[in-house]
Amino acid sequence: MSAVIFAQFGNQYDLNIRGRMVGDNNSDASFYTAGISKNIFKFPLKKGKKGVISIGIDYDYAHVNFKADNEVLEKIENLHNIGLNINYFRKLSAKWSLIGRLNPQLNSNFTDGIKGDDFYLNAFGILNYTRSKDSRLSFGLAYSNTLGYPAPIPVVSYWKRFNEKWEMGLGFPRTSVTRTLSLKSKLVGYAELQGYNGNISENIPNPNSQSNIEAERVSYRDIITGIEYRYQIKKFELRVNGGYTVNRNFELQDSNNETAYEFNMENNLNFGVGLGFNF
Repeated sequence: MSAVIFAQFGNQYDLNIRGRMVGDNNSDASFYTAGISKNIFKFPLKKGKKGVISIGIDYDYAHVNFKADNEVLEKIENLHNIGLNINYFRKLSAKWSLIGRLNPQLNSNFTDGIKGDDFYLNAFGILNYTRSKDSRLSFGLAYSNTLGYPAPIPVVSYWKRFNEKWEMGLGFPRTSVTRTLSLKSKLVGYAELQGYNGNISENIPNPNSQSNIEAERVSYRDIITGIEYRYQIKKFELRVNGGYTVNRNFELQDSNNETAYEFNMENNLNFGVGLGFNF
């Protein structure tokens, strides 16, 4: 599923490649995901006095391995997310700045081509208050299917650097503590909310044969806790992480976004890797 888009509220690398695996642990399904993000270009408005606009693209793929041998579920084993990022940053004063993003996406299994219901529009607006070079408060609103909630949610983050070794980012949907090990490496402990909402190209019968409600959408969300190791060399960064997923929810929804069928999802270990490049 898509990575949370609020890590520092932007993509600090020109190219990001990522992957993640979550096992089943007696759950009804396991997940294997991969994604790539690419910054295309950015340009200042009136030499930066009116802000900076940047454009990027995202693609995420998820393979769902269902434990049950069910022909109906085979249609939603492969889920795709294709998006365009339009980012805006403007410094309002010495201490205040604004970040905004529009993120039109196509989210679907695409078994019947592209349809209107595959289109999702995500957005967020964030105000940053920089108290000092070691302290920043960020808050705003987001509407994003990558969090698994098709509704506006609050976003808040308080970042603090205590010294050369320790810093903290306390907030929602992500909280983290970072320990700088050397000039090239860091260790990060984190907890974050992730998720996915997507259309099912061809409505499928309810896996529960006793129900006649058809499923039209896929919804997934979880909370990931873990530790990430980061190693940076000039314009390249390697990220390796492992952790534990909690509060997992995976369901099929009807046309009213109501639960048509809910899978049994147990908490489980997860592992991920990421690469960042600047050109």
